[in-house]
Amino acid sequence: MKTLIKYIISGSIAVSTRLVFLAVMVEIMHMPEIVASNLSFCVSVSINYLLQHRFVYKCEGKHSKHASRFIMVALTGLLINYIVFSYLLTVIDFYLLAQLITIILVFAFNFIVNTTFTFRKETV
Repeated sequence: MKTLIKYIISGSIAVSTRLVFLAVMVEIMHMPEIVASNLSFCVSVSINYLLQHRFVYKCEGKHSKHASRFIMVALTGLLINYIVFSYLLTVIDFYLLAQLITIILVFAFNFIVNTTFTFRKETV
């Protein structure tokens, strides 16, 4: 439960950053929603990895193993984000609501996979 709470905190920071970047790119820079969603995803993933590595899972040492696994999970999350967000944009007229729903689904996927695979404690 403690891990989930820390994951929610780190995820909230990353999501907040993502939504700000998304809104700026769409509203101010006039980027298409899909492009802005994918770019803001990349920004939030970087923040999320650093927070998860140190704060949530308290990993130490080299990043090579965890970072490569995290990138694989993040890319899968990006694909899920693209598919779900693209679909939701066809049925929901407000892109931020569509993105929020998508984030919740990707969050659940990421938590499960990052806990059981990316940052799992190795037993010897």
